[in-house]
Amino acid sequence: MDASLLDMAFADIERACRPGEVDGAKLAGFLLAFCFLEAVSGFYAGRRKRDSGLAANFRAFVDAYMPGYNARHLYSDLRSGLVHSYAIGKTYAFTNLESDGKHLSVASTFLGRRTLLDLEHFVSDVKDAYLAFRADILSDPGRFASAQTRYDSIGLIRAG
Repeated sequence: MDASLLDMAFADIERACRPGEVDGAKLAGFLLAFCFLEAVSGFYAGRRKRDSGLAANFRAFVDAYMPGYNARHLYSDLRSGLVHSYAIGKTYAFTNLESDGKHLSVASTFLGRRTLLDLEHFVSDVKDAYLAFRADILSDPGRFASAQTRYDSIGLIRAG
């Protein structure tokens, strides 16, 4: 699972966030992070390929492994908005403030009062959530069985 999710998918997120000649691909970093969260939430829920419940699984994973975030708003305002229409809803504003302590604070923006979501902090939190989930898979037979159900149902992209 790590070779596909951490080494390939998450590495793409980190590459998108890295400043390049212009300024990296910040929106792509957010978009890929939400796709990554959705993929991992399927393993968390043990969802089979055609099972429903994407939103509930996503929110359950975020509640369990990213408790500083509002799972409902992340899913409805950001995940769904970004993936389907490059929209961000009415809860968050993306920032690139790095280490100035404003991540997840509420501020007035040109969009109105929003919770600031800093890309670097968010991506770090997504990685921490994945690593905590991975540790649970390795130590909890029930969590391992759920992840195995998902893996057996869909498999994963592999390098090489």
